[in-house]
Amino acid sequence: MLCDLHTHSCYSFDANVPVDEMCRAAIAAGLTDYAITDHCDVDYEVNHWRPNLDRDAVWEEMTAAKEKYKGQINILRGVELGNITHYPDFADKVLDAHPYDFVIGSVHNLRGMPDCSSFNYQEIPEKQREFLFNQCLDENIGIVKYGRISTLGHITYMYRYIKLARLEMDFAPFRDKLCTLFGLLIEKDIPMEVNVSTMWRGLGFSMPHRELLELYRSCGGKLLTVGTDSHSTEHVGECVKEGFALIKSCGFDSVCVWRDGKRVLEKI
Repeated sequence: MLCDLHTHSCYSFDANVPVDEMCRAAIAAGLTDYAITDHCDVDYEVNHWRPNLDRDAVWEEMTAAKEKYKGQINILRGVELGNITHYPDFADKVLDAHPYDFVIGSVHNLRGMPDCSSFNYQEIPEKQREFLFNQCLDENIGIVKYGRISTLGHITYMYRYIKLARLEMDFAPFRDKLCTLFGLLIEKDIPMEVNVSTMWRGLGFSMPHRELLELYRSCGGKLLTVGTDSHSTEHVGECVKEGFALIKSCGFDSVCVWRDGKRVLEKI
């Protein structure tokens, strides 16, 4: 079993590879389970800050690929639904329009602010960085309370860019809030994503990283998904095995996949 449950096709604003080509790359990579999860950030769509995801068109292409490659790979028709708590009614409309196999809930930006990737973190004082990250945790908690997601994606998205700015962040001040987040995930039976894009980018850690994976497990967390966040064929499935190894070293022995509409725990 080898899965990649977080990738983007040309229907995402920041990618350009057709759905079918991404699926063929997944087969070539030896994946057994694969999800296309194009971006649908609800606040960006409501406010027309970026081109909206053509949800009908990508649904048709994912459905065609799912049938075309049946027996070769299990393709999940997915969506990455960003910033759900900003416009939950709009999120409902998105999810009601198509019976998605897999839904990632994620935070890319705080309300009324640009993407976390756009800040110059070296010019932001440490306390302010901590305040912003704390707000991101609040957003993640709100997404879990909203429900209707299959997994909670890259909970340390902002931290990736803090590290890229060659800065560090102490997670001790966030321990209580992280435990609250993990407790809600467990209560609502929602997995947490281990996003390995930071591994194939050479940063040496996953999102979340080992410290938080171990904290999640100490809280009683057991359910994980794994995704590369690939936006091109070259990274489909990349570092998934390394992600599995990290998960195992943290005491987990399985990951979640979805088959025939049911969540399945697969040993790794």
